[in-house]
Amino acid sequence: MEIITTHLEADFDGLASMVAAQKLYPEADLVLPAGVQSRERSFLAEHPLSFTALSSLNLADITRMILVDAQHQDRLGLLEKALKNQHISVHIYDHHPLETTNPLLPMADYCKVDSVGATITLLCEELQSRGLTWTPEEATFFAIALYEETGQFSYPNTTPRDFQMGGVLVQTGADLNQVTKYIARHWTPPQLDLFHALLQSAQTLNLGHRRILLTTLTWPDYVQDMAPIVQQLAQLHGADAIIAAVAMEGKVQIIGRSRH
Repeated sequence: MEIITTHLEADFDGLASMVAAQKLYPEADLVLPAGVQSRERSFLAEHPLSFTALSSLNLADITRMILVDAQHQDRLGLLEKALKNQHISVHIYDHHPLETTNPLLPMADYCKVDSVGATITLLCEELQSRGLTWTPEEATFFAIALYEETGQFSYPNTTPRDFQMGGVLVQTGADLNQVTKYIARHWTPPQLDLFHALLQSAQTLNLGHRRILLTTLTWPDYVQDMAPIVQQLAQLHGADAIIAAVAMEGKVQIIGRSRH
């Protein structure tokens, strides 16, 4: 049995990359390890995908696991157990920085990890190279993932390849009205200012196999609802955990988030 999966608490990039990967591995089932983020749940409610329930699987039957937007076994939840299967084949597609100490990498028969803004860029490039196509509906889904993961092409890890793929997706039918519907954050100007300031001050620590993001600063005015800002910073960096400390109006707000 072949499965395609992504990380826990799947985001648009992980979900869209699963759909794209199924075009490369048409015999594989789509399996979520656990959890989907809130806007992604709204999308799936309107645009259901054909997932195979994890509870229906015999993990011992899995012979190939295709990981997208992930390269760490500890982000796979219960599916991590399948990696103990004898002679299991592992294929990896990811845009986060390659970590050579990752114990999963030596197990991989195929590994495509590249420094672009989104994993969906890598998968769409692979589809193009093989002469495989997608529908306008899929182009819209892929574009939502690309725009979301790159912060509408504003994040510093965005590359010319991401811009080029955005153009390709529009040319092949992506509906930008739908893209806007699902990626709009509705942040206030003060929240956006704080987000960019925290982004500039962020530092990454590698503790074992974990990537921890630390960001601290002093801010002149009080900003409400820091939690989604901190969550977005962690997503952007592909961090396993984040700790943000902001001093404002005589108090220090400390927010921590973890993917585990």
